[in-house]
Amino acid sequence: MKTELLIIGGGASGICAGIQAARMGIKTLIVEESSMAGGMFLAAGVTAFDGNKHAVGGGIFGEFRKKIEDHYGGPEKTFTGWISLTCFEPHIGKKALDELIESAGENLTIWYNTKLVSIIKDANHVRGAVVRVPEYLSTGVPESQSHEVTESHNPEYRSSGESK
Repeated sequence: MKTELLIIGGGASGICAGIQAARMGIKTLIVEESSMAGGMFLAAGVTAFDGNKHAVGGGIFGEFRKKIEDHYGGPEKTFTGWISLTCFEPHIGKKALDELIESAGENLTIWYNTKLVSIIKDANHVRGAVVRVPEYLSTGVPESQSHEVTESHNPEYRSSGESK
């Protein structure tokens, strides 16, 4: 499979990068080892944000937090933790993140339960990765086999997402 941007890991940083890249028109594939995106925020159940609410409030994270605040009836309703300024139930966070993933459109593909096997390099340039996908993602390929995912030959983008 070829893609313009390959992101290994659908944790908080990986999923935000993938959503933004897809919104910018870049064909993006996120390979996530677990069964859900969000990393520590959702999969590990750490559903509370520490730190200054106003210092970390923009971008995709800001959209995510706003969805949570809207669900509970405003920012003051999420100040339920002792240290954390925004607290939420895991299923509410998953719903908010799923909505953001949906907003990225067709340019974003996520392969869940998919493991990185190795990286494909040409000197110091990463060209792709070999990943092990679950059977439901493959077309008759047993789970024990791997797929190679490499960068697109689209002249507009490099695999890192930088413009040429």
